[in-house]
Amino acid sequence: MIESVDNQKAKFNARLLAFCQAMVAINQSATIATGGVIGTIIAPEAWLATLPITTFILGIALTSYPASKLMGRIGRRNGFMIGGAIGIMGNLIAALAIYHGHFYLFCVGTLLTGSYGGFGQLYRFAAADIASNDMKPKVMSWVLIGGIIGAIGPEVVNFTTNYTIGVTYVSTFIAIASTAVIAIAALSFLSIHNKEEQQAIKEEGRSVLEFLRTPKFLIAAFAGAAGYALMNLVMTAAPIAMLASHHPEEMAFRGIALHIFSMFAPSLFTGKWIAKYGAERITILGFLLLIFCAIIGLTGITIIHFWIVLILLGIGWNFSFLGASALITQIHTNQEKETAQGLNDAIVMSTVVLGSISAGILLNFLGWNAVLGLVVPISLIGILLVVLFTKKYIS
Repeated sequence: MIESVDNQKAKFNARLLAFCQAMVAINQSATIATGGVIGTIIAPEAWLATLPITTFILGIALTSYPASKLMGRIGRRNGFMIGGAIGIMGNLIAALAIYHGHFYLFCVGTLLTGSYGGFGQLYRFAAADIASNDMKPKVMSWVLIGGIIGAIGPEVVNFTTNYTIGVTYVSTFIAIASTAVIAIAALSFLSIHNKEEQQAIKEEGRSVLEFLRTPKFLIAAFAGAAGYALMNLVMTAAPIAMLASHHPEEMAFRGIALHIFSMFAPSLFTGKWIAKYGAERITILGFLLLIFCAIIGLTGITIIHFWIVLILLGIGWNFSFLGASALITQIHTNQEKETAQGLNDAIVMSTVVLGSISAGILLNFLGWNAVLGLVVPISLIGILLVVLFTKKYIS
């Protein structure tokens, strides 16, 4: 069978966007690995230590919807390149803030790098735009494979801390700014159907309010939000908890590297599994893994316990997030994609902000076990709702 031109272009876009996803992932993993640690050094209060990570996630949340709508007007390629430019600016501001020990300016920098991530969140949907229905979950999965490279982010941190510019971590953020430069160059080759994009603008689809009244959309958005928020909650708290348990800083960063690898490596087969077994089953499997991760974490605080928690956390996120993303593509039409995808990611990342804020508060006042304890009930709710998604009376 001769493959359609659209599927050929979708595969090309997916491979290119996977590379760009790798650049975003390095930026994200390095920021997450260092954000809380830098916060403990320069934050005016201990409970504010994770605020830089919270503002990073907030940047993603605030950007996802407007970025999607912007790309409906100027095209995916131009929009993604603007996102890269914001990433460069954010990382350089963060470096300047660290150099001067200015905590709140550092938070502004991570807010902007989060905004870059908000554009990057839409890479997976861009790959699926022109693919056939059976190809959509596969190309979305391929894009996330690029995130495997994000596992080197913490290693970039370890390497660049040896080349400080007066203050530790300044050179780290200068280094990761360069990854956004590389991404912009790659994005110039993105294959875009401008005519189809412009046609989509002219056609009418459901509004934001109509999607918010659609049960299946809300369930899919909740599944993505719950899995992502729980992952971020535990991931944000883990490095600080490891340091508080007297594990070396380098081992904490290695744990984050293992986590990042585990987040994206399953994408090698997640798309195929979604196509074979259904997005609902894979999403539920993701939540079950999150529950198992919490149970393991509650049994001990050795470095091996932390690392197993972070590995299972990454795999559980991959299944729940990609599964929920595939559910979203089943709900909207082509002309509704900017609204549905942008609204979904705005909901997801707004919830992740709560997880990030909760990480610092729970860890500081109640401890590591309280962070893990929150995972189980929310995951069970996610499983219940995804089961409801499969029922015919839910539309």
